[in-house]
Amino acid sequence: MIETYENFKELSNLYTGEDTNLDNLAIEYQQTEDPCLLVHVFCKWFPYTVSQVSKYFYLTEEDKASFVVEELHKAMTDFDVTRGAKIQTLFSRYLNNRLRAETQMMNHHKRRANNSTDSYQAFAEVTQGHKELGYDQVEFLNIIRTSCNLNDNEVKYCEIVTSVDPNNIKDTDIAKLLGVTSAAINYMKKKLAEKLLEAGVC
Repeated sequence: MIETYENFKELSNLYTGEDTNLDNLAIEYQQTEDPCLLVHVFCKWFPYTVSQVSKYFYLTEEDKASFVVEELHKAMTDFDVTRGAKIQTLFSRYLNNRLRAETQMMNHHKRRANNSTDSYQAFAEVTQGHKELGYDQVEFLNIIRTSCNLNDNEVKYCEIVTSVDPNNIKDTDIAKLLGVTSAAINYMKKKLAEKLLEAGVC
């Protein structure tokens, strides 16, 4: 993201029009499709955009930047002032929908976590049957969200370990992502084992 921002800043300065009204910028872009205007808005909204994409930590920075540009173009092209919504609201909706869709697709295609990895032994004990049952990550996550009475952090933990190579992430990394201690992660894995077994998922 930051690399794209740095590359766009110089081009953004080439835009010489008025920029006090963001809705008007969208209307102007519909008329001209001036790339200088698009990157001008990208740079203007960069801090806000970073706050939105930072929630999707599975995606690469390059992909995030690409999705932002694509959805910004789409939002500015689709914007209709008569519908009442602000351009920033439309952009936010488009962007978050895209990021969620891309994350779900990535989860669907990423290979399953290696259940034999020592750092995930407790979690592996309750998920080892999924490969034999033919569950992919998306199906598994849908089941645990609806059937296992997990709290938000427990769901996030499951999302992480089923979406990344466990050889490249440790409990301490997950603890930082969730904003908890490593000890809390150990406790969470034990509770997950109990809840998943109780729900009959494994």
